[in-house]
Amino acid sequence: MKTVALIDHYHIGHHYAFIKLFAKCILELGYKVYVLYPEKENEIKEYLITEGADPSKVATQKIQLKKIQVESFYTNAVSTLFLWRDTKKIIKKCEEDSGEKIDFVFLCWLDDYLSNDLPHQLIDLIIRRPWSGLYFHPWYLLHETTKNRVTFRSIDSVLRSRYCNSVALHDEFLVSKLANRINKPVLLFPEIADTTAPLMKFALADEIKNRAKERIVVGLIGLEKRKGTLFFIEIAKRANDQNFFFFLAGKPIKEEYNTVDFEKLSNFLNQNRENILYFPDYVEEGPKLNAVICSLDILFVLYDNFKSSSNFITKAVFFDKLVIATKNYWIGSVTNKYRIGITVEEGNGIESLNALNILRTHLINDTWDYSLFAEYKKLHNVNALKKSFEECLNYVKN
Repeated sequence: MKTVALIDHYHIGHHYAFIKLFAKCILELGYKVYVLYPEKENEIKEYLITEGADPSKVATQKIQLKKIQVESFYTNAVSTLFLWRDTKKIIKKCEEDSGEKIDFVFLCWLDDYLSNDLPHQLIDLIIRRPWSGLYFHPWYLLHETTKNRVTFRSIDSVLRSRYCNSVALHDEFLVSKLANRINKPVLLFPEIADTTAPLMKFALADEIKNRAKERIVVGLIGLEKRKGTLFFIEIAKRANDQNFFFFLAGKPIKEEYNTVDFEKLSNFLNQNRENILYFPDYVEEGPKLNAVICSLDILFVLYDNFKSSSNFITKAVFFDKLVIATKNYWIGSVTNKYRIGITVEEGNGIESLNALNILRTHLINDTWDYSLFAEYKKLHNVNALKKSFEECLNYVKN
């Protein structure tokens, strides 16, 4: 095997950082990589070459790939099947344009390629080459009633494809459960992050520091409903404004909120409060976002019933920040295991305010125990990711 295609049809959030790091690992393992991504194809190639890649082993191509909405009783199954079909077309075009065969396909967002009522035999007829992917949200595995048997009615039926060599997960607590269920290798891919050096002079980061003065800064990046945005604004209203300063960044997605909640959020964001700074846009991943994170003291990861891993936990650790986090699922387990901050019950205002006061006291007195951060960093860095990719690619060889 010589060539690997990395495919991601999303480009918001951390996707750009991920695909660059994925490509870097594959190149360092000695393969040629085709990066198929919706934007910034030139920037990705320049980054990889700057990181030492042989230009002849890097190819990038801009793609437009998404699920097509169809009117059908099996709507999701049919639209997912079309996504597989369109992915095949993109791979074929890439091969025709380059004159080279793509030996292995890695789907950076595997979730969209899975559906109930989609027999894996159909996928075998479409993608007739080895493939794997990173499965972000296998939430059904958290249910005690989930059985260790896959049928075509199962959400993960596609993973029984003869060409699926392995599956990658971020959640170490679910690896063995999925492996037993699909009877295939399931690999732990560390929840890495773009930890490039923060921009030394970035106006937004400077504004946060200047506005906060001596207060402890609590920050929320991204205003998706699942991130507990509504609870964040309640905490911001109730916290002592002499001790805490709150920062929010991002654009709320109207469709995620009901009318009352969206109006409540909008009214809050439009008010001028002395202890609040709202940046109404996306903060670019990399040096700019990292500069913002370095201007914070506590990251808010008290997400609302969120069952997956969080890139911001890794960001917090690498920049030596503390978190206030949900006590549930991966976020809660990892936060407690590595003492990254304090976990609380979602929606519990009194407990959350107490947690912030405890964190503030530790930060002011420099008494927090950061000793387990080093262990987390060893497990969640690019070298660890490279080893995971090496294992993934070895299964293809074998």
